[in-house]
Amino acid sequence: MMSPLARRRLLALAGQRGLSQRAACRHLGLSRRVACYQLRQPLKDRPIGVELVATSQRFPRFGYRRAAAWLQLGETRTRRLWRMLGLQLPRRMELPRFRGQFSVLVL
Repeated sequence: MMSPLARRRLLALAGQRGLSQRAACRHLGLSRRVACYQLRQPLKDRPIGVELVATSQRFPRFGYRRAAAWLQLGETRTRRLWRMLGLQLPRRMELPRFRGQFSVLVL
């Protein structure tokens, strides 16, 4: 089972090799609508992605949940875009540990 994106790539490859779109769709067992379909989601996500990047730079300790609340977006969509953009929280600084000896007070 192949994803629709992989099918479109195969269709484009068949077109580059001189096969017509109708013939390529017939050989691959695809509907011709798959070949003509334009994705709409990337156009909707582009401005939100810009806002997410700006928010993560302005508030580096915000994760995707807090950024979603800050921008008043849904968490599912924000998480999908967060992962797609490769955003991560910076590592926390490790606090120095106490490395001395304890002395016991005897009264």
